[in-house]
Amino acid sequence: MKAGQVLGAVQAIYDCLAEGGDERHLLDALRTSVGAEHVVMRCSADGDAARTSTCGRLAGIDLGIFDHIAESDDFDAVMRRLRPGPAIRMSSLVPPKEFERNTIYQEIIRPLNGGLASIALHRQGRETVSVVACRSAVTDPDFSDGDLDVMDMLTPHLITASRIARRIADLQHAASSAYRLLDILSEAVVVLDHAFRPIYLNRAAETIAREANGLRISRDGVSATEETENARLQAAIRVAAALDEGRNEDEGTALAQMRLAISNAPAQSPFIVSVVPAGAVPGEMRDGRASAILLITGPEKTCELSPAAMRTRYRLTQREAELTARLCRGDRLAEAASHLGISVGTARQYLKAIFEKTGVNRQIDLVRLVRQA
Repeated sequence: MKAGQVLGAVQAIYDCLAEGGDERHLLDALRTSVGAEHVVMRCSADGDAARTSTCGRLAGIDLGIFDHIAESDDFDAVMRRLRPGPAIRMSSLVPPKEFERNTIYQEIIRPLNGGLASIALHRQGRETVSVVACRSAVTDPDFSDGDLDVMDMLTPHLITASRIARRIADLQHAASSAYRLLDILSEAVVVLDHAFRPIYLNRAAETIAREANGLRISRDGVSATEETENARLQAAIRVAAALDEGRNEDEGTALAQMRLAISNAPAQSPFIVSVVPAGAVPGEMRDGRASAILLITGPEKTCELSPAAMRTRYRLTQREAELTARLCRGDRLAEAASHLGISVGTARQYLKAIFEKTGVNRQIDLVRLVRQA
C-alpha cells in the first residue's frame, strides 16, 4: 500500500470521527486498507469489563460471541504469547491446520469467514487494546508483511479516534441527561451557542416561545420586544459569552449586569431573565457548543411580596408599600388603585414618591429592583 493510500486511510478515520465517530466506520477504514473480511477491537482495563467493537460487516452480530472467543482457553493461550508492539500473523503463533481443528473455529469463526488473522496489541496505562483483522482460511491468502505494516501505521490512529469517540459519546450522554432533567424545572432554560442561537429549550422555554409575550425565542436568537430592554438583553448575552471564553477581566461588574427584567404582556409582571456563562454549570453538564444560558422566571413565579419588608427596606409608607406590592404582582396602576380603594391620581402621587425613595423612574425598573432585593 502506497504512502498516499495510508494517508487517505488516516484521513478517513478522522473524517469519520468528525462526522459522529461511529466505531464501526472507524474499523471499516482499517478493514478496507488491509483487505480483511472483518475487524474486531477489544478494550479492557484493570477491574473493568471488556468492551468489544466490530466493523460494519459484523453489525447485528451478538457481541457476546466475541466474549466467548476471548474467554476460551485457546484464545487465552494465544493472547498470553502476544506482547505489545507490531502486528503479527496469528499463523505464526498457531499453525492454521491446528487452529482449524478448534471447536470455536468450526462453530463461530469459519461461518463468519475468518480463520486467518493479524493481531496488534497496545497498552496505555490501565487499558489494553487488541485489534484483530480476519480473513477466510478457506478462500484467502494469509496477511502479507505489507499488510502488517499498514496495520501498524493505522492502529494507533484507530485507537486514538476510538477513545475520542467514546469520550464524545460520554459527554453527549451526560449533556443529554442533564437537559432531560431541566424539563422538570418550572423555570425556563435556554442554551445559546456561540452565535447566540438557541440549541436547547426546556419545556417551560418552549411555552414562552409559543406565546411570544415580551420575549421572542426563535432559531435565530432570543430578543425582547421592547427596544431598550432588548439592547440590555443582547449586551448581557455578549458579556456572558465573553466571560465563558475568559475575555472579560471585570467579572464582578459584568455579573451585576446579568439579571434583567423584561416586560411581559399587559397585566402581567415582567420576566426576570438571568444570563450566565455556559461554563458556570458543572463540568459533567457542559455542552461544548454553548456560550451562554438564559434562566427565565415567568410571571406565574412572582413571589408574594411583603409590604412590611418593603417599608423597612425602602422607607415607604404603608400605602406606598401596598401599591408597590400590587404593581410587582402584575397589576396595572388603575387596577392597583381600585384594589386599594384610592383614585388613580392618588396612586400616581404615591408612585412618584416611591420612585424618589427607590431611585428609579419606571414601573418595570421598580419591579426589577424589588425582585432583585
